[in-house]
Amino acid sequence: MDFQRQLLAQLMDPLLPTNRKDFRDEDVCKHFLVAFCPQEQFVNTKVDLGRCHKVHDDKLALDYRRSPDRGKLGYEYDFHQFLLVLGEDVDRVIRMGHSKLGTKADLVGLTPQDEVKENIIALEAMAEPKLEALEHFGRLGKLKEAYDLQLALEKIYAELEVVRQDDVTDPSFRADKRMDVCVVCGALLANDANTLRLDAHLGGKQHQGYIKVRDALEAFKVLDLIVEKSTYQAQDDV
Repeated sequence: MDFQRQLLAQLMDPLLPTNRKDFRDEDVCKHFLVAFCPQEQFVNTKVDLGRCHKVHDDKLALDYRRSPDRGKLGYEYDFHQFLLVLGEDVDRVIRMGHSKLGTKADLVGLTPQDEVKENIIALEAMAEPKLEALEHFGRLGKLKEAYDLQLALEKIYAELEVVRQDDVTDPSFRADKRMDVCVVCGALLANDANTLRLDAHLGGKQHQGYIKVRDALEAFKVLDLIVEKSTYQAQDDV
């Protein structure tokens, strides 16, 4: 019921038509104008930053990127600083994860409870894109598509309930399974041959979100090098 109320509130959230707005308006997300909104990358994940309630509109972003004021209003700097904090936080989580695994007989074996948690993570990863698509179809008024996705989500959530109540070891459980740390998002993973679980993790919202953050940070590094090289060349020409 809470999920339904939350979804309804999101669908009914009033936004001004973009032709009446300016990208400089206070309620416009400046991160989205630069590239993307980091907060929206992690909604409904373990590192949920909270939903951004500002306006995200492609037309406004295009207006900004075509504007002569682009790069002069501090939006890129603020965006970069936000990404740096996210990157530093996840790198700290990764270091802590490696440290914990290293202090427990090198690598820690999965317990039955760990196996249950891994199954929960895989199911939650399956639900994430369907939930996003449901919200999208709801906004577009595509009721049939939204209804079909709602049925699929209910099936996944029902399976989640069963898994959460089940503390019996899966028949495929092996005591020699080991844990590893994802070097992108810091999640603990079973280092085994379960490709379904691995694919669910790699395609999950949290992992994909950190890929986007890291790619953007790398782009800023390249940009800094270009600017630095241009500055040196200008000084040499003087």
